[in-house]
Amino acid sequence: MEQFKNLDTIMLNMCRLQSLENFPKIDSLRRVDLAENYLKGEELKHLVQNENLEVLRLGKNKIATMDEVKILADLKKLNNLDLVENPVCSTDEYKRDAVFEMISSLEVLDYIYKDGKEYESLDDDEEEFMDGFEGGEDELEELRGQLSDKMKAKLEEKGISLEEYLMGMGEDLEEEEEEEDEGADKEAKAD
Repeated sequence: MEQFKNLDTIMLNMCRLQSLENFPKIDSLRRVDLAENYLKGEELKHLVQNENLEVLRLGKNKIATMDEVKILADLKKLNNLDLVENPVCSTDEYKRDAVFEMISSLEVLDYIYKDGKEYESLDDDEEEFMDGFEGGEDELEELRGQLSDKMKAKLEEKGISLEEYLMGMGEDLEEEEEEEDEGADKEAKAD
């Protein structure tokens, strides 16, 4: 990825990541989405080499202590951080004011501004992501054509658009499909 010198966003939500050891240093990188993985707090040290990072989505990982969150204080331009549903959020030591003090550039934490107002730009972020698709609708149609009929039916059944699924906003349908396939295999063996 380091060869992509103008890359400003990396989205690796729901990829079952456990390590960021080889995470690239890219000077143009402004946003990284790593929500719904298996990342422990010690992995955050691999992100701080990206000094221009402004938005970091880490919701639903395994970050457990404020000391681990403190690693992010080295990101001097970080202004939007999501830690929602990490174990640290359930601890007595997790206080919004403490995080804002620790990361002085921070303006938004867990989708809430420093002053307590709700962060409402989620749609803007998603729209910006979709606008970033080279080829736009043509590329989406190509991706849609690559989905199995079973996967298309699951998306339609769950009311999830292809765009939402690609942004990691839907359920992990592939995992669900694997479980169904395993169940079908067991039934076939039982017969």
